[in-house]
Amino acid sequence: MRDVVRGPGRVEAALRDALIELGAESDVDRITVAALARRARVGRTTFYRHHADLGAYVASLRERVLDELCAAFRAAQREAGRDAGLYPVLTLRIGALLAVVEEHAELLPLLCRGAAGTGFRRRCRRSLRGLLADDFAVLGARVDAAYCPPEYLLAFLSHAFVGTVATWLRNGRPEPVEELTFYLTALMSGSTAEFLEPRG
Repeated sequence: MRDVVRGPGRVEAALRDALIELGAESDVDRITVAALARRARVGRTTFYRHHADLGAYVASLRERVLDELCAAFRAAQREAGRDAGLYPVLTLRIGALLAVVEEHAELLPLLCRGAAGTGFRRRCRRSLRGLLADDFAVLGARVDAAYCPPEYLLAFLSHAFVGTVATWLRNGRPEPVEELTFYLTALMSGSTAEFLEPRG
């Protein structure tokens, strides 16, 4: 088959769209490079020029999405600084994360399937836990261990966030991002505020 789609950016976009379409029809493990290339209207040679195999391609998508989520959070963190207070800071961070989630809304459920998907969800939670810990440092606050060990609060917040976003995606994103940002900010700041104390 002659390539119809050309150019690295166009090839990647075509492969991504084809993967989403095929993922809606069958399990990712059953998709072949031949089927993906055919649906994307690129040659198999073109696919292999960019990726070692289908597993490596899907893994690269997971890496890219996770990198974008972390970059969005950190950019929002820099934008807010440390003087804004917990609620506005969390609103900005959560809004930035959800903008990336919405951008990849059709792809994310596919990336979360199977054993590799479980590992991807675990890495998302672990990354968010680290980012939230950084957040508290930026705010000049610490978790008061007398009330709650910090690792428990961070684990709770990261699991709750990822689980709520997964439910939102599964339900077809019934609320707009702005509304979900409000809900998640209220839940996370309410869960966090009483356990934080200023750094002395």
